[in-house]
Amino acid sequence: MAKKKSLPTNLKEALSYHLFHNDIAQDAELKTLMTDLNKLDRLVAEVKREIMRNRKTREEALKQAQSFSDSL
Repeated sequence: MAKKKSLPTNLKEALSYHLFHNDIAQDAELKTLMTDLNKLDRLVAEVKREIMRNRKTREEALKQAQSFSDSL
């Protein structure tokens, strides 16, 4: 299964495509937008990492609880 891309990444790729094909101008507004999308992309990545850590912690807690109840 291919790695899913975040919405900011997809938007950056779409803007880069249109920039390459001269559909949009490379101006200050685009530069600001790309900078903001980069910041948002980093934030999304951090939230994803936190979600994965929380899932792992929850799974480990469930395993410990099951192990404890099995030992009774």
